[in-house]
Amino acid sequence: MNLTLCCVALTRIAIRAIESGGLATDTFLTDPRACHWRPESLVCPSNATDTSSCLTPGQARALNLVYDGSHNPRTGHLIFPGMMRGAESGYTFDLPALEGLSPFFPSDVPLFPGTYYWVFGNNWDYRDFDFDHDQAEVDRQKGFLNALDTDLTPFASHGGKLIMFHGFADALISPQMTIDYYLLVQRALQQEDQDQVQALADEQSFFRLFLAPGMGHCTGGPGPNAFGQLGGTPVPTDAQHDVLQALVHWVTTGEPPAQVVATKFVNDTPANGVLMTRPLCPFPKLPQYRARAIRRTPPALSAWTTGFTIIQPLRPNT
Repeated sequence: MNLTLCCVALTRIAIRAIESGGLATDTFLTDPRACHWRPESLVCPSNATDTSSCLTPGQARALNLVYDGSHNPRTGHLIFPGMMRGAESGYTFDLPALEGLSPFFPSDVPLFPGTYYWVFGNNWDYRDFDFDHDQAEVDRQKGFLNALDTDLTPFASHGGKLIMFHGFADALISPQMTIDYYLLVQRALQQEDQDQVQALADEQSFFRLFLAPGMGHCTGGPGPNAFGQLGGTPVPTDAQHDVLQALVHWVTTGEPPAQVVATKFVNDTPANGVLMTRPLCPFPKLPQYRARAIRRTPPALSAWTTGFTIIQPLRPNT
C-alpha cells in the first residue's frame, strides 16, 4: 500500500477504533493512549495479487515498530516512546513527512538526522544504525543536549512557575516522552511518607502540563491548536485562552491555571472564523464530552481525571 494513502487510512481506522472522551464527529483522538489497535487486521490475504488497499506483512511489522517505539535490541530497554495512534497523517510532521515524502520537506533520508551526522560524520547511513552500540555513542557524545533532569526543586524554591504543553498527535516527538518526564518529576518530589496524590499536588503547585488532543508538533492538526503558544495566531489575550498570559497570571497572582481554552479556526485561518473550542486541562485531566439530557441545551465539556500512569520510564540521562 502506498505510504501516504496508508497513513490516511490508518488515522481514520484508529479514530474509529475507539471513542476516547470526545464527540462522535471528531477527526482526532482525545486520548490516543487508550487506543491499542494493531495493523495486523489490514494485512493482505496470502493469495492477494493486489496489495494497493491492504498491508503486506512487512508493512504491518514496520508500523508496529513505529507504534511500539525504539528499543535496544540486546536489552529490550525503551530508547524512545513510539508514535501515538491517530497521528499517522494530517500534520506538518506526520509519518510520510518523517519519511521524507512531504512536499514541504522533501528528503532522501528521514528528517532531522543532524545529531547523527554530528556524531558519526557525513558518511553516516541511517540504514546501518545500531540501536545498541550506536545509540550509546550518541548518548555519550551528545547527552548534554537532553533536558531530562527531574530535580526541579531549586527552580521551585525560587518561586519559578513552569507550563509545558504537547500535541497529543505529535508524530515527531512522542507526547509520551513528555508525560513520562512529568511523572518522573512527580516521583522525584515524592517524600517517603507521601502518597502520589500529595506528590502530584506538590508538582502542580509550580509545574503544570497541558496536552492538546488532535494537535501535531507545536501546532496544526484537526484538533483545537491555537492557545497563544506560538504568538502568531490571534486568540484572546487573557489567561483563559493564551498560555503565556496564563503563566504571567500565575506568577503575578499565585493563581494556577485550571484550564486553557484552545481554539480551532476553520482551515486554521482566523479570518474564516472559529470551528470549535475545547478546554485543555492540567495533566492527568483531559476534557470529556458530556451530553445534556435536554437536546436544546448546548453540550458541555468538563475536565475529568484519567487513571493512566507511567507506561515506560525514561532512559537515564547519560
